[in-house]
Amino acid sequence: MGLHRFDNKKELKKLDFKNNKAKYIKIGTISISFLVVIISIIYFTYSKFTLTDTFKTAEITVGDFIPADYILHYYVDGVAVTNGPSSGYYNVEITCDNGATGTWNEEDRSISISNATKSITKCDVKFITPPPEIITLSLDSAYTEQFYSFTLKANGDNIVWSASNLPDGLEIDSNTGIISGTPTRDSAGTYLIIVTATNNYGSDTKEISLSIGRYPDGGSTPTKP
Repeated sequence: MGLHRFDNKKELKKLDFKNNKAKYIKIGTISISFLVVIISIIYFTYSKFTLTDTFKTAEITVGDFIPADYILHYYVDGVAVTNGPSSGYYNVEITCDNGATGTWNEEDRSISISNATKSITKCDVKFITPPPEIITLSLDSAYTEQFYSFTLKANGDNIVWSASNLPDGLEIDSNTGIISGTPTRDSAGTYLIIVTATNNYGSDTKEISLSIGRYPDGGSTPTKP
């Protein structure tokens, strides 16, 4: 009959595990949790997704893992604002970190963010006030030695107007955009007026044709050139 030999080291390990069982279980639980987090991060890092957002901080989920937070920072004319403007501006640039790409949809004024690979992506959305846009495309005809007045129109605020190649007798009001005056007797003809509207955000220039007819001496029917 064989004898069982007492293994001192083995018995000490059993005793140590018995006395510290709770500690070892805790360490094991933490290790498993850490491993799960690492696997989740690896999966999430290589998961591509697309988000469309309209002026809000967005939150989406990839698979069964943690949500992805998008933080959108808005700027209007270089000044940080809480939300993007609803109208009256156009988007200039969307810059995202972590390799994400942002695009602007003018039709519904929304932002699409794609190709993100991290749990938190920050994007700077920069808007500027558009420069003036002259919307007058043509001028009423004028006649020699007859008072003339026409108001130019443009989109934008605080506009300063200027014009070149005006015929003799006509001038432009820089504040109102009104071209007015009395064309001289010898100013009949067709002129290509160069009109410019300027404000703090830029300028717009257009070439607009102006026809001046002759008003005959003693006659009642003016003639166009």
